Amino acid sequence: GSITKIKRDGSERSVIVSNFEQVVDGNSIDWLGEIAVDWVADNIYWTDQKRNLIEVARLNGSLRYVVASNLESPQLIAVDPVSGFIFYSGRGKIGRTGLDGTGKFILVNQTSAISDLTLDIENQVVYWCEVQTDTIWRVDYDGNMKTILLNNTLDNVKALDLYEDNIFWSDVHGNIKAANVRNITNYWPVVDSDGASVKDIKIFSSQKQQKTNACGINNGGCQELCLFNGTHPICACSHGKISQDDFKSCESYDSFLLYSKVAAIESIHITDPNNINGPIPEIQNSTFLKNTIALTYDHDQQLIYYSDVEYSSINSVFYNGSNHRKIVAKQLTVEGLAFNPITKQLFWTSNNEAAIRSLELANITADAKTNADLVRELIKLKPTDKPRGIAVEPCLAMIYWTNWNPLAASIQRAYPSGYGLESIITTDIRMPNAITLDYQAKKLYWADARYDKIERADYD
Repeated sequence: GSITKIKRDGSERSVIVSNFEQVVDGNSIDWLGEIAVDWVADNIYWTDQKRNLIEVARLNGSLRYVVASNLESPQLIAVDPVSGFIFYSGRGKIGRTGLDGTGKFILVNQTSAISDLTLDIENQVVYWCEVQTDTIWRVDYDGNMKTILLNNTLDNVKALDLYEDNIFWSDVHGNIKAANVRNITNYWPVVDSDGASVKDIKIFSSQKQQKTNACGINNGGCQELCLFNGTHPICACSHGKISQDDFKSCESYDSFLLYSKVAAIESIHITDPNNINGPIPEIQNSTFLKNTIALTYDHDQQLIYYSDVEYSSINSVFYNGSNHRKIVAKQLTVEGLAFNPITKQLFWTSNNEAAIRSLELANITADAKTNADLVRELIKLKPTDKPRGIAVEPCLAMIYWTNWNPLAASIQRAYPSGYGLESIITTDIRMPNAITLDYQAKKLYWADARYDKIERADYD
């Protein structure tokens, strides 16, 4: 699914939001439900019925932000920027939440499948239609005065919209009818179709989008997203956190979990578990990133280093996804990668060639092939060795790595010069993969894929 914008004359067509996830389950429903626009804050909202949430972004698709989650297959959506509400439907229910995602409330429960809904913002009324029962209903914003307006006299109503005192609807055959909302049974034809399908209808009128809210003045003072909650603007950050000094500007997270996902690098929170928006944007780039394996980072420079086994390269990219570049080429399968923040060196395991290698980043050029000549082979292991994960202890000037040699699996260490190679864990170990270090406690942790467990030991 995708969201596309286009001018009324058909020009300047562009996709502003795309779903990059590959769905291999043939029975999976499309992730994208319906869209709605907050014309005051210049935000677009949409439902994600695969992940049961509602997202918002700027009208150009930037600053994506999950505003509401843990919903029940939300599909339809409408927004009222004046009152500060989102209305959504899914699984026979109509729900309401603030534009900032707070105050979830169910207006209508256990109704038939809803095919469309629209809002009377002036009178704070929700209208909806049900294709299975051929009915049109309404209810106020608080769930009161639920009324059926038209019953069993339609031909499978599909979509509806309001303009002033009139309601318009289409059926599955493409016919469009209209009626005054005070006497909806006295309707008249607007379009008589030849059977062509009409998926949705919308009334285009500037009069429907004249009222405003506090987000309409200087974006509510917000650095990124302004979400009106009905009384005042709430600022939100697509990635990062709201400053506790002014509650308007955005700050970066100091700690988060970064992980590779084949053709993407993603992140999740470890200090803010209730926030399902990633601490940094999802990173994708088909030119550089096709099958990423190992990750490491330079926190001072906000820089990620990763290996791509499809391209046999080690690449870098900033946390915000910018300045993607290939650092070094011709490295075959790099499954472990570590960065020394003191010496500014990269260390990695070469699985194909059973070696530990390094690169001094201060010496690199703009050409990845030239940089391959700057790579140092610190340690050449035995042909049967299979080095995998790697970690560096900058204070002790020591590197540790896992080796799942099928005849003699171990955890090994050496100085960055290659001197002092020794195997420190050799018993009760079969297929050690990832390894990491606790600098303060002087502990090393590793995962054993054969034993399906995580273990730890002292440095020595």
